[in-house]
Amino acid sequence: MQEGGNKPVPIFASETPISTSSIDVLSPDGKVTLTMKEKKVEAGVVHTFSVSNKEIFSKTLPKDSSLTIPFNAFSPDNKYIFLKKTVLGKVDYFVFPFSEGTEINFSGLFTEKFGSELTIEDATGWGGVDLVVINTQKVSGGKGPSFWFEVPSRSFIRLSHAF
Repeated sequence: MQEGGNKPVPIFASETPISTSSIDVLSPDGKVTLTMKEKKVEAGVVHTFSVSNKEIFSKTLPKDSSLTIPFNAFSPDNKYIFLKKTVLGKVDYFVFPFSEGTEINFSGLFTEKFGSELTIEDATGWGGVDLVVINTQKVSGGKGPSFWFEVPSRSFIRLSHAF
């Protein structure tokens, strides 16, 4: 710290200490708090998510990657969250159940089904119980249609209007 002030002195990359940070996000109805803890380690960053102090998910990503909680991340029934992962410039979206279960990478499922024609531009949040809204772009250029990703069936429903 500088003398007499609260401004931190810049730390150069070679001097960066291993550190931990924490973010709390409250569900829209105020009933659930999702906590994301990030701990910097030699290999990258360990992201740990918990709900009501119960760990539900942990993943280590390489440096210069991110795992974020988008706006509208909670499903309306507070059974799922969706997260955004960026690794080496590649963006993936996935749903994670609060109960026991594993992540569902719906970006990968979308690419398997529509990858020759469309790419995901953004996942904007929940369009209803079990439905994540996805906006797309055409591989050939231009705006593509919007879809719902229906979590239990892992299927995509094309919408008549693009968001």
